This record gives sequence, C-alpha cells and structure tokens, in this order.
Amino acid sequence: MTTYEMKQPTVQTKLSVMQSEFKQAFSWIDRIPLEKLTQAYDGGKRFGHMTTNIAECINFVLKGARSLPISTLVKATFKKTKT
Repeated sequence: MTTYEMKQPTVQTKLSVMQSEFKQAFSWIDRIPLEKLTQAYDGGKRFGHMTTNIAECINFVLKGARSLPISTLVKATFKKTKT
C-alpha cells in the first residue's frame, strides 16, 4: 500500500464530517475532482507545474532578502502578498 492510498480514508473521514456539518461548503468542494483536490488521490504525482512555478517565483523574490532580519522579511512578504 502506497502513502497516498493510506491517506484516502483520512480524506474520506474529513469529507464526511464536512458533509454533515457544512452542507454548502461540501456541495462546492464536491464539484472538484478528488485528483485535483488532494494528494491522496493524485496517483503518486506529488507536484505539478504550478507548484514548481510558484516555488521558483518565491525563491527568486526571497533570494535578495537573505540578509534581512526575520521580522523585516515577514513584513516585506506580507506587504508584497497583500497587494
């Protein structure tokens, strides 16, 4: 049994809870295929091209900020993502 197959019961449990407690949210999420929604159903493909592009973009933006103090880095990141 692979790792993603072991996580499928956890996903199903959480979806069941959502279906019983948050009907409107579940109806919205239920329209999304499980392969796109969670890694447990993606057949072992861990990362797609969007994940890679986002990681590369974040690394590029933060590359020049290595010498900044942590608090300044967090403030700058918040400011950039807020706009």
